[in-house]
Amino acid sequence: MPVTTIATRGATMKPLVRDALLSFMTARKIGSQSEFAKAVKLSTGYVCDVLALRRNLSPEMIERMAKAYGMTRKQVADLHHRAAQVAGWKLPPLPADQQVPLVTPADTLMRPRRAYAVAAKAAGRPTRVARKIKAKPTVVAKAAAPKAAKTKTAKPKGKKPAKEKHAAVVQDETISVHASKAGHTTPAAGFVPPTPEELARDAERDLL
Repeated sequence: MPVTTIATRGATMKPLVRDALLSFMTARKIGSQSEFAKAVKLSTGYVCDVLALRRNLSPEMIERMAKAYGMTRKQVADLHHRAAQVAGWKLPPLPADQQVPLVTPADTLMRPRRAYAVAAKAAGRPTRVARKIKAKPTVVAKAAAPKAAKTKTAKPKGKKPAKEKHAAVVQDETISVHASKAGHTTPAAGFVPPTPEELARDAERDLL
C-alpha cells in the first residue's frame, strides 16, 4: 500500500527515505519527531529536514537507528538502498519481500499545512510571501549650540624694541695681597700705632 503523498515546502529530494522512515516510525508507534530524535540522539532539526526532503540519511544515522530500535537486517538494508538512490546512485529496486512495507504515517509525525498555504497552492499563488523589512526610523541629530567666539588681542605690528646692552666693567687697578705668619703682623703703610698715653686718655673719656 503506497504511503500518502505529503506536500513539503522546499523539497528537493526523492521521497524514498522519507516514506520508509515514516512507515517505520508509525509501526513502532513513535508519537512525534522530537521523541524519535531523542532516542536516536539527533537534533530535531535534522529529523525535520529528512522528513521535509531537504536532507538525506547518512550510513552513520542508519546505524544509530538500528542500535536504538533493534532494526532487522532487512530494514537496515532497505534504508541504505533508499539513501543510495536519493544520493544519485542508479540502483535497481530491491525485491518486494526485501523492502520495508509502507503504511500511511500518523498525523502527529508531520505538521499539517496551514489553511492559507493550502488555499494559495490551490489558487496557483506562491505559498511563501517575501516579508517586508521595516525601515528603521531615521534619527535627526540635534544641531549643536554654536560656541562663543574667543576674542584675540591684536598684537602691535612693527619691530620689537632692541634690548639695552651693558658693557662689562673691567678694573684696571691691581690689588696686591701679602700673607704673613701668625704673630708677625706688618703694619699697613701710613698707619702709626697710638702711644700708651693716648690709650690711657681714651679710657678716661669712656669712664666719664
